[in-house]
Amino acid sequence: MICTEPVEFEISNLRKVALAHPKPSENAEDCIAFSKQVNFVEGGIRGLYRVTAGAGRLEQDLSVIKTSWEDFNGTVERAMVELSALKEQFPYCGTPELHDWLLDLRERVLEKISRLENEISWQDRIPQGLFQ
Repeated sequence: MICTEPVEFEISNLRKVALAHPKPSENAEDCIAFSKQVNFVEGGIRGLYRVTAGAGRLEQDLSVIKTSWEDFNGTVERAMVELSALKEQFPYCGTPELHDWLLDLRERVLEKISRLENEISWQDRIPQGLFQ
């Protein structure tokens, strides 16, 4: 299992920063503050991706690997929900770019989960010891 709490914390801070800096079109500092938080979220998700991929290489149980990717995908989706809600308020502060990147990332992760599900289903059909 992967630890998503640090990234979840940064995602929850998006809304807090948005409330503290509500007018990015009138005040450049509001946009700068929100852009920094967007960067924290992006960096956290990139780091979590590396951890998830690395853990998947070490783990032999495909079900555990699949669960890790599902947890990662849940974090990506929570970030997308927050960004979707804030995209119009902060259109020039990195929000649309991160949202679009997360859409692409989610698609790749869902494909990975689907491949793992397929491998797991085949794993149950192959007789034990066949390839030893």
